[in-house]
Amino acid sequence: MDFTADPPLTKNGTDTCGHGTHVAGIVLQLAPNAELHVGRVSLDRTFDKRTDPECTARIAEAIRYAVDVWGVDVISMSLGFSSIPTDVKEAIIYAYSKDRILVAAASNNGNSKIGNVTYPASHLGLVICVNAANYAGTPHEFNPPATSSKDNFSILGEEVKSTWSKDAKGDAKQDELDLIVEEGAP
Repeated sequence: MDFTADPPLTKNGTDTCGHGTHVAGIVLQLAPNAELHVGRVSLDRTFDKRTDPECTARIAEAIRYAVDVWGVDVISMSLGFSSIPTDVKEAIIYAYSKDRILVAAASNNGNSKIGNVTYPASHLGLVICVNAANYAGTPHEFNPPATSSKDNFSILGEEVKSTWSKDAKGDAKQDELDLIVEEGAP
């Protein structure tokens, strides 16, 4: 579902960023029989560094759609904000109230340079925070430190191979992959 269109489109087929294609490829490698639903909320990678109302409204709409229309069990969010967007927070509370599991990257695209876990991974009790690690379990350099007061864990997030959209610009960032591997983990 493409939430970047107005009104949202059920089919688009072009991933100019590459992240969605990469994520879907990893999930389907780990869980080939999974029913995978993808909500496109941005046309590029800069959305997670802004908290403009249009951007956060798309994310909130996608979360609610995942709960109400798709009926998903797990909502994975590879995005992060340095502040707490009210509409996204309300959508997360709604999803949690419907017994959905919510997981989010501790940071994305290096947003942890602010030194803290970004939102929504920082939402205590409702969202499971996922950090990236290398093959030896060493935390990724962009991770904020894990804390005992948050539900969090680390998972392989470096050198993860997957598909890449032919229409995408750039390449997959290592710190974006932490959340993806976790979803398919047994």
